[in-house]
Amino acid sequence: MIRDVLRMGDPRLLERSREVTAFDTAELHALLLRAARFELHRRRALPYAEAEDLALQAANDAMVALLRKLDTFRGQSRFTTWAYKFALLEAGVKA
Repeated sequence: MIRDVLRMGDPRLLERSREVTAFDTAELHALLLRAARFELHRRRALPYAEAEDLALQAANDAMVALLRKLDTFRGQSRFTTWAYKFALLEAGVKA
């Protein structure tokens, strides 16, 4: 994605790419896991081990979905806001 952004030469795209690449995958996964835990807790009361397992599954699935859709990020919101939504949706499916 970064090479595409640099080739396009659009300064707005370049700025977005900096925001996206500022996250490493561990930080991104931690954000997704936090969002998934929140959504599962909000939707239903589960034993800790079960909730943690579902949150981890949701975060992993959200990471895969997010990486697939990374080129569709338009920069109309912060990257973290956009990414957070993936985890909320995945956790909602698993709840």
